[in-house]
Amino acid sequence: MIVIIGRNINNVQKLYINDQEVSFNSNYNTTTHLITTIPADLTVYGEDPSIHNEIRLETTHGSCSYSFHVVAGEPVIDYYQVELTELPDGTFAVVPGQRIDIYGSLFHEIENIYITDMDTVVLHPMQSWEVNETSDHIIATTPDVIVDKGYLVIKAFAGTAYYGFAKGVAEPEITDISSDCPILGSKVTIYGKNLLEVIDIDVCGEFSIPAEEITVSPDQSRLTFIMPHLPEHGGKLTLRTMGGRASIDVYNYDLMLLDYDGHEMQHSYGWYTSTVGKFNKAPTTPPDTHSGEYIGFEGQVGWWWGNANYNSMTYPTTIPAATQTSQIELRFEVYLQHEVQNGGHFSITYLDLNHHGRDDGETPIADRITGEAPVGEWFTVAVPASDLTTASTYGEWCALAGSGDNFLVYTRHSDIGHTFHIYFDNFRLYVKP
Repeated sequence: MIVIIGRNINNVQKLYINDQEVSFNSNYNTTTHLITTIPADLTVYGEDPSIHNEIRLETTHGSCSYSFHVVAGEPVIDYYQVELTELPDGTFAVVPGQRIDIYGSLFHEIENIYITDMDTVVLHPMQSWEVNETSDHIIATTPDVIVDKGYLVIKAFAGTAYYGFAKGVAEPEITDISSDCPILGSKVTIYGKNLLEVIDIDVCGEFSIPAEEITVSPDQSRLTFIMPHLPEHGGKLTLRTMGGRASIDVYNYDLMLLDYDGHEMQHSYGWYTSTVGKFNKAPTTPPDTHSGEYIGFEGQVGWWWGNANYNSMTYPTTIPAATQTSQIELRFEVYLQHEVQNGGHFSITYLDLNHHGRDDGETPIADRITGEAPVGEWFTVAVPASDLTTASTYGEWCALAGSGDNFLVYTRHSDIGHTFHIYFDNFRLYVKP
């Protein structure tokens, strides 16, 4: 919303912003003011240089204009690509005068593109650049001087975008992983930046996944592979590239509540309805891949059927008591044999018997990253601890644990009698870094 201030601007008949007619409410028009809202779909100068950056009013007694610049937003750099050149010493690096492709969004009204180091802040401008019609791709020519490490910078009318730059292969960064406890034989996705020139991935120091078994996304933000083995001990998954290393914690068995294969918190017993797998009958439509034992629900579920209840379940002792519950999640792996119908959800309780799941028992059946519920593959559900308890800290949450059934997992549906074929494994706590 904007307020246009002037003199003798009453009785406005038409209002134009960037040569585009904009609606307004005449009740908000006086001799000195006009209130209007800039449309979200307004074409800006960065998208069409032929338009005029101005506001123009047409009244019953004349017209007037005012210079006015509307922008779609600040530019964003997602990643860049450049083919490294082999140097006489056998190393590879970016050299002056070669093509560099920059990808992102809102590349409007670019004023300068340059590379700068992190010490002297000397600017080395690109020799040339060209922006595509959709303003999300720039083809540039690298500067006369290439710094070893610094930033790629795009300066535009609306703002400035920065992205880490390296003369050689950029250092990788891992921001997330599809599952911190993947199922044997399942697809794993690593998310991050500069995920290129991969050498291998080491899993907990026990085995490696070679580059030829790893798929790199075109934008260098994702790596995918199939988990070929399970480590005996938890630890770190370490990505090795030509640019360096990046790691993320995986298979923290100290926080495992139940994996049905020997890693579990002490509890008295469990009891089930409509359940298959460990401790129950064999599944009729088992997952294509699995890590040993697991459980699942097959058949109709409702208010009662389709549950796994565990009595006197204890809790991990390696999480500091002062840890905020906002930093903790309950995670587990899920496998579906058919799509979840509208209303399908989980109802989960852990330790705090006065607080049942999200929104009093409606945790979505959805991948924690994508928000989707794929059929025929394992994915991770994450339940924030704040959805499971009103306690502020982990210590306060654990203090609520009592005897009786205190870890309850229900699969429910708003349509009583809906049939599920759904499977679970690796119930665990996770502390966000």
